[in-house]
Amino acid sequence: MSSNENIKNSNELEFVIFCIESIAHELGVNGEQVYLALTEKSDIFHENAR
Repeated sequence: MSSNENIKNSNELEFVIFCIESIAHELGVNGEQVYLALTEKSDIFHENAR
């Protein structure tokens, strides 16, 4: 997903939330911590879009 793309529908949003919450559950942290790690502390969402 490029930095100019947005989630296009509720199915994509639901999937992203599911993934974040699943990771959070496995790590024993809250979803906000996972979201911040994926968006602010890493380039994971953008590294394959180039």
